[in-house]
Amino acid sequence: MRRRSALLIVAACAACSSGSSAPSPAASASAAASTSAAASASAAAGEPRAGDEDVGPVYPLTRDPPDPRAQKLCEALQATPALRRAECCAEAAPPSPATVGECVRMLSSALRSGALTLTPEDAGRCADAVVKAHEGCGWVGPSAPPAPAACLGILRGTLKEGARCRSSLECEGNQRCHGLGPTDPGTCGPPRRAGSCGFGVDPLAVFARQVDVDAAHPSCVGFCALRRCVDLAPIGGACTTGAACGPGALCASGKCAPGKPPPAGEACPAGVCAEGARCVKGRCVEPRAEGEVCEADAECRGACVRPVGAERGACGMRCVQPAFPRK
Repeated sequence: MRRRSALLIVAACAACSSGSSAPSPAASASAAASTSAAASASAAAGEPRAGDEDVGPVYPLTRDPPDPRAQKLCEALQATPALRRAECCAEAAPPSPATVGECVRMLSSALRSGALTLTPEDAGRCADAVVKAHEGCGWVGPSAPPAPAACLGILRGTLKEGARCRSSLECEGNQRCHGLGPTDPGTCGPPRRAGSCGFGVDPLAVFARQVDVDAAHPSCVGFCALRRCVDLAPIGGACTTGAACGPGALCASGKCAPGKPPPAGEACPAGVCAEGARCVKGRCVEPRAEGEVCEADAECRGACVRPVGAERGACGMRCVQPAFPRK
């Protein structure tokens, strides 16, 4: 009788929650990954839990060898940032994160079953892009760089509608793995027009850092609000988030308005900017390079390093983060 792997991933990342505020994808994925990895390691060691018999993680624990493509992708996404940070901060080289093993295990299983495809070329391009994103040390700060664009959309699902699935990434096209949970498989199906949403956690998407899973495999035709699928608001309609307005529209001053996220240099009344830019003090800015003048961490690729009491500093590396966020 199998014992349950206590796979409890924190559903606080954008990849796991639609239509609600959440921490940054990087922070959420890291917290989720650490919790799940520790739980799975406990299960692998055979530690029992009362009432957990016959329940296991959605991707079962096996002794099958890792897939080389999964190994390359997961090591790049999970191990490279930790190793580079240690090098920059003159710290001892960290052991391979437990999240690497969990990512490799799940992705290998999906590839082995044929539910997912990943070419060696795509895995290689992703690994190269991760290395490039972590060149130098100016990126070291409160948040790690997001997964490069070369790493997104390369896990392509093959499962048809109605098929049993263990990740939305396994579903063909824009289908969602409805009913999925850390210990429960779901069923591939198109986005829903009504009904519940936002309850499940997609472990593979978290570990493989596929932060665009909700956009690529939406749970609702409209958007997910308070765990229910609802229609998109029309132009001029009330909104509290841009998701309520749909593609080609923004939520500005509480109402949906036509438009796209503005690029760097333009005002950002809706609080969002085009890819690669950030909304800082009401204006979209590109993250500043090491040595450039700054007032806040959000302006920099890494951190805004300021002398105590100074209003301004210079963008650069900060290994030890302050006890409280700086403005």
